Formats: sequence, C-alpha cells, structure tokens
Amino acid sequence: MKHLTLASGSPRRVNILSEWAAQHGWDITVSPTNADESVSAAWSAEQVAEELAARKGRENTDKTVVVAADTIVVREDETILNKPVHGAEARDMLLSLSMRTHRVLTGIYLRYPDGREEIWHETAHVTFGDVAPYLNDYISSGEPFDKAGGYGAQNIKWDVTIDGDPNCVIGLPMTKLAMLLSEIV
Repeated sequence: MKHLTLASGSPRRVNILSEWAAQHGWDITVSPTNADESVSAAWSAEQVAEELAARKGRENTDKTVVVAADTIVVREDETILNKPVHGAEARDMLLSLSMRTHRVLTGIYLRYPDGREEIWHETAHVTFGDVAPYLNDYISSGEPFDKAGGYGAQNIKWDVTIDGDPNCVIGLPMTKLAMLLSEIV
C-alpha cells in the first residue's frame, strides 16, 4: 500500500482525500501544520493560494508523499476574504458576496519522496443568490468561523452556482492531484 501525508486538519480535505485514497490503494496520515499565513499585500490571489499551500507542505518533514492545500475566497474587487473572527465580520463578508460572483482559489502542494515539488492552483467561480434571509441562522450555527469567506459550499442554504470543480470550493480539487498521485509507483 502507498502512503501519503496530508498536511492539513481540514475535515473537508481529509474526507475528499480519504475517499480517493480508499479507492486507489493509498494509506493516509493526517498531520496538520502551523505554517505562517502572513502574506504580502503586493501578491496576487494566485500567489497567495500557492504560497500558503507550499508553506504548509514544506513545514511537514515526513519522507512520504506530502499533500497540502490552502483555499482563499476573492471578491470582485480582488479583496481576499479570510476566516471571519466574529458574527459581524461573517455577516459583512457574506453580504458582500450576496447576488454576486466571486472566485475561490485552492493552492495545492505535492512533494514526492525524493523531494521534488509541484505547486499549482485551481479556480472556481461561485455565484450566490440572496444570502440575507439565511444569515442569522447560518451565523448562529457557527458554520462561518473556520472557512475562508465565511462559508462552506456543502452546508449553505441559499442559492449557489459553481462554475468549476466543486471540490475546489470545498478545499481540495482532485483532478490533477489524482493524476499525479496515480503516476507514483
């Protein structure tokens, strides 16, 4: 059986990768890291997603295959929306996305046992319907507080349209990653 380390504690990433691994003969160790998440204001959203994924992966010193990812939400005005800290911040974020399209980028980092690295990102465009009628219940559920942009696509009640891979929005797009992992002997 092949082995890989997921340098993330995100339940959504663990779930996505575990399902794939079970079908393809891989064993997984989940080993979250505490990488520095400070970024330069001059960086593009793409640079931010890739750099944060790389930092998480590089902090893990396992000699197996290492996978890490970081998902960011980018408003139309190119503002990156992090994880909200309190209810008012979650409300402001979600209202700023209401009835608009925004981008979700997931940076992916893959390190092979020989130390080679691959770093890339994938993008999905997400359009929300009117979030206002759902906000009070959503915020009081605690759902927004561990997710970039204040939402998890798998648990929202308002209308949402995703143009791209839904797993990009959830936190780990698998198409390219699965192809690269399947090439490892």
